[in-house]
Amino acid sequence: MWQGWSNSGFSARGREQVKRIASRLNGAKFDVVVSSDLGRAMATAGALGVDVESDARWREMNLGDWEGRTQAEIREAAPDAAAAFEAREDIAFGGGERMSELIGRVTEAFTELTDRLDDGQRALVVSHGGAIYSLTAALLNSPDRSRLLRLTNTSLTTWRVNSNGPQLAVFNDATHLPGSPVRADVGSTHLYLIRHGQTESNVEGRWQGQQDGVLTYEGREQAQRLALAMPELDALYSSPLGRARDTAVILGTANGWVVETVDAVQEIGFGSWENRTRDEIRTVDPDGLASIEAGRDVRRGGTGETYAEVQARMADAAEKLAMRHPDQSVGIVSHGGAIRALGTTVLGLDFATRHRLPVAGNTSMAHIVWSDRGPAVASWNVTPHLDDRWTG
Repeated sequence: MWQGWSNSGFSARGREQVKRIASRLNGAKFDVVVSSDLGRAMATAGALGVDVESDARWREMNLGDWEGRTQAEIREAAPDAAAAFEAREDIAFGGGERMSELIGRVTEAFTELTDRLDDGQRALVVSHGGAIYSLTAALLNSPDRSRLLRLTNTSLTTWRVNSNGPQLAVFNDATHLPGSPVRADVGSTHLYLIRHGQTESNVEGRWQGQQDGVLTYEGREQAQRLALAMPELDALYSSPLGRARDTAVILGTANGWVVETVDAVQEIGFGSWENRTRDEIRTVDPDGLASIEAGRDVRRGGTGETYAEVQARMADAAEKLAMRHPDQSVGIVSHGGAIRALGTTVLGLDFATRHRLPVAGNTSMAHIVWSDRGPAVASWNVTPHLDDRWTG
């Protein structure tokens, strides 16, 4: 049932979700906490035990006389308007708001809130699925909003604002809830893209590229902790590079999964830049690095790859694995740059706009659902085993 601005109480499942998110955020430090003024959002914020500001701009979309109806009822009563909604036309849904009006007010609220924060400060906003989803799509400026799946109740989505602008640090993290809360069409493949554990080169800021690399003690600990928090998989694949393969073996050994390597999901080839820091690259190839920093997608290190080439091979590899495993869950252990290349491809972003989706952390998971309508990002940079990002 579509609620919009209407209020309703929590179901038993909703009450459990609120308890779980309150427990997860227990001890977290936020400089500002803001909530939509609608009852269900204020009740969720109140369960966190913190001082809360209310702001009506964070409300859900006003759906007019569609509120209180199911999608099937709306299709029957107003088939043309329902079709326009599903086609993402900018109409006043049910006589309520236009999508552009919703995006305008949540974007205004987001901008004003981030302007209030000093460097290093954090804000928490309790809002609604449609509002957060619409803001996320707008800030990404993705050409096709359908490439993001809808958010799960009480999920966490994090935006980081820096010199590159807003970055989607975490999307739809609902790992505090039991099972897999993501809904998908029958026949869809669930792809879990997992970045390898920490290496010495990661610690030193070296661009490893297609060199093997060895996991640090911390990297192996990360992988072992992830092994206990993994969703159930039907197949597990890995890049052939040592740091990814070693991570995959740890996951597979703990869960009884056989690891198969796939060359096409290895890291970006950096040519002569491999295993160098940014400062070292600037010394040996200042023109090449300057081109990258200026937003030109040149071949890395002279003999390496372009970002567009990595996007193409990662998308091709993911599609082949999705077609091989319909209605199954598949793990792919890969690398930070390669996983981001796939994520930006799904969202319709290119090299110039890649910063809107930052490189995910070591042993983080990105969940992509592949259906007959194509791929969509269900979650990004989720670390159920490394939860200190919220309380640290």
